[in-house]
Amino acid sequence: MGQSAEDDGGQEDGLSIECQMDSKSEISTIQLSVVNNNKPKSDDSKFDFTSTDIEDALEETGFGKFHLFLILTCGLILYAVTSECYSIGYILPAAQCDLNLSVDDKSLLTSIGFIGVMTTQFIWGFVSDTKGRKNCLIYTLFLTVLFSLGSCLSPYLWLFLIFRFLNGVTISCASGTVFAYMGEFLAMKHRQTSIMISCIFIGLSIFLLPCMAWAVLPLKFSWNIFGFEFLPWRLFILISSAPTLSACVALFFLPESPKYLLQVGRDKEALKVLRTIHSWNFKNEKFKVKKLNKPESVERKDNVIVGFLKQIYALFTLKYLKSSLVTCSLQFGTLVASSGLLLWYPDILLQVSKSTEEATVCQAISSGNQFLDSGDDLIECSNEIGTSIFTQNIYIGVAYLIGFVINCLGVKRLGIRMLLILYLISSALATALLYWVTDKLAIDILYIIVLAGSGLCVGLVNTAVIDLFPTHLRAMAGCVTIFCGRLGSVISSSIFGHLLQWNCDITYFLYAFNLLGCAILSIFIYKRTAAQ
Repeated sequence: MGQSAEDDGGQEDGLSIECQMDSKSEISTIQLSVVNNNKPKSDDSKFDFTSTDIEDALEETGFGKFHLFLILTCGLILYAVTSECYSIGYILPAAQCDLNLSVDDKSLLTSIGFIGVMTTQFIWGFVSDTKGRKNCLIYTLFLTVLFSLGSCLSPYLWLFLIFRFLNGVTISCASGTVFAYMGEFLAMKHRQTSIMISCIFIGLSIFLLPCMAWAVLPLKFSWNIFGFEFLPWRLFILISSAPTLSACVALFFLPESPKYLLQVGRDKEALKVLRTIHSWNFKNEKFKVKKLNKPESVERKDNVIVGFLKQIYALFTLKYLKSSLVTCSLQFGTLVASSGLLLWYPDILLQVSKSTEEATVCQAISSGNQFLDSGDDLIECSNEIGTSIFTQNIYIGVAYLIGFVINCLGVKRLGIRMLLILYLISSALATALLYWVTDKLAIDILYIIVLAGSGLCVGLVNTAVIDLFPTHLRAMAGCVTIFCGRLGSVISSSIFGHLLQWNCDITYFLYAFNLLGCAILSIFIYKRTAAQ
């Protein structure tokens, strides 16, 4: 690709699961069926004698059963990534007595997985750009399941931490590659809306995680396995890895990306994949494309290290510098807020719920000795978790689901830039208001706005990356931006507890200014509207 995303903007109607506007009646409708699946196509002769551009060939494959299964599978991968990364947040209050966790221990637990993601993100971007998307996803998802099983059965804290780190190392591949893999099967007019639909699974994961935690963590059992106690929080980690295994199995039924195959010179395989897609969508029709245009050749003769460095360098050449800086900065800033605050949220909510009088968040935290003191200094430790922690996180999950549906319906009309600005300004205002608000219901609502508003921006930025970078750099670009986002997550989750101890009020204003800065930065990302 390599072109600005404005090139993608025309002719965006036709995707079956989306909001459409009838220009005559001016009535918005939601269309839920696959459109024109059996409708014969016109202009058959244009494919007979000339080679076809890959975008035109993808257009010819239509939109049908294959793409619905693709959206489901990639949605499962996004669900798995979210589940693996954020399930640890529910472990902190449940395991604090068993593991005698101090603030430092909790900070390490919340950040260790993101450290694994961050340290290997560049490597997976290079591997998926040079060795293929599908196999890279399958192998790493399977290893993620094994490492989750290992952490579930680890009898010692240090071993548990090692497995959580390795879990982050392998899940980092999926977090950056899945968007490139999915986008390369979709025609331009379907791409952004389809990716937004798959992102609904992120909201579904955030909604179902507290539901599962509510069902599992309060259970009263203790099984002696290999000399250590198998408690409910260990079972919760095991259950949280089930979607990862499901996503791994589903990938076996999908082919390699046709754009990747074409980029590395495997033209016949790319054409075969396109025929497979077409046969899924149009059973009784012949695929008209006979030959594909070859893209600009990309040299792969360098050794691994040189090739790796060349790919990273290419992202920061003048041609892609603006796109790289804007997307990386936005991912860093949004995940500082959404991920860092989300991982500490169950602990914070526990302190607010214990407050007998109306108080601000910072006043409630300052009175909570269990939150501020180290595990060794606790007078009384309890693994009991109030139901408000689960219910409030369920509300956050619902907010995410609603937000992702809004993204699906609004990405064409408002554009990615406008959605980013609206979400980030709302989150910044809500974060600042937490300094003054004392009503518990109002605090809950503001936290939902902060977490959901900033979190919804992550999927929007990832979608922009698919449009802004060409095939041979796309997975690396996705992984670099995710790396910057995870760096923000690691920094935020590691220092947030200490910042609250140092000065809670200033901490929340720092996060508010961070979100406001991201809103200003969003002005410089490309603009997409229905008119374009």
